[in-house]
Amino acid sequence: MNDPVVRALIVGMSRHAAIFAFVAVLALAASSGAQTESGKILHETWEKDYQVDENLALKVHNTDGRIYIYGSDENELKVTAVKRAFTKERLDAIAIHVAVEEDNGTGGEMATIETSIPTVPNGGVTQDRSGTVDYTILVPQNCSVREADLANGEILLEGLRGSAMNAKVENGRLLARNCFSPTQISVGRGGLDLFYDWWEEDPLSLSAEIADGDLRITLPIDAAAQIDAASTHGHVTNRFQEEEEGNNETNHLTTTIGAGGEAELNLRAVNGNIWLQKAD
Repeated sequence: MNDPVVRALIVGMSRHAAIFAFVAVLALAASSGAQTESGKILHETWEKDYQVDENLALKVHNTDGRIYIYGSDENELKVTAVKRAFTKERLDAIAIHVAVEEDNGTGGEMATIETSIPTVPNGGVTQDRSGTVDYTILVPQNCSVREADLANGEILLEGLRGSAMNAKVENGRLLARNCFSPTQISVGRGGLDLFYDWWEEDPLSLSAEIADGDLRITLPIDAAAQIDAASTHGHVTNRFQEEEEGNNETNHLTTTIGAGGEAELNLRAVNGNIWLQKAD
């Protein structure tokens, strides 16, 4: 790809960011109506730390860019946001709002992160429409992710085990790794990937769906779960079982792996395929 804007974004990304960097690059390129003469992207980094309760609840809303949420052993909320745009005027117009308040529903704490990327008036075809925000958010591992919503780009969730994990991407990719929270995640168009490097015996309820694209779930050899997977206009392929047990393609698969246990995984695709895979 020869576009200097694309090359500039790809350089220097972290290991996790590089997984699906291409999607976020397209989001910025597509939203851009003007560039500086040099073609360089301006960026600005914003950081803030908060001491929070271990059972924090979190809501994050973003338009274009990324939302990366990592669980940790610390009772701390650390938010790092990188704003990117082609002009200083556009960069300054992008606003980030973070609030930590009492959660009236639980009596605990609620953290809300809002992103404001102003729209361009109708007819403003020559105006600068660029702008993305990339969030890296460190939370207590027991944090409940009430909402993580993104219009265009990528969401990554890792190491979470709170009371809920709800995330949605309209266009782009969603990746969840080693999360053992009751989960509801969805993608409109793009890709959805679930990875588990190890398995736990505690009850787990997971619902994942994608409207247009493929869904992949990778489980360790000792996983125990009840799986219901269906694709309306695609196929479901089970590569987890041994070859002699069969892994024929179908459009609806109901199966139990391992001892079954109390984990229930509900997987759905409309226009796309579902892949059940064994971790290396």
